[in-house]
Amino acid sequence: MAPYRTAFTRAEGDPQPLHYLDSEANRREGALDIQLQVLLQTTRMKQAGQAGASISRTSYRHAYRTVAQMMAHHTVSGCNLQPGDLFGTGTLSGPALDQAAALIELTEGEQISEGYSAVSPTPLVPTLVNDTQPCACPDQAD
Repeated sequence: MAPYRTAFTRAEGDPQPLHYLDSEANRREGALDIQLQVLLQTTRMKQAGQAGASISRTSYRHAYRTVAQMMAHHTVSGCNLQPGDLFGTGTLSGPALDQAAALIELTEGEQISEGYSAVSPTPLVPTLVNDTQPCACPDQAD
């Protein structure tokens, strides 16, 4: 993971990590800059042989906690962490709207920041095959 290590920072105004979750090494290289992409493919798109539509691109560096912080927080009360245990990171949205990692963020509660409605095509909420919108997708989206 060394090539992906980067500095870990919290936004100004966000609570800083508690002392047992903070260190110079963690601040210097605790975050991981791994690029992530979210694709949405409806059943119709799959049947038509179309690939999923990209609806978000972000980076793991936007995680609220580093892996080391999650491990420390998880085990500080004596939890018996085992190989293969999974950590839930929460939503990994970036600071810009086009880095949103949740549909509710992409549509800002049904309104896109430029003033478009959630059912109108925008660069952030693409129109999929057969005019399907990801914020109003059919039950069988993959």
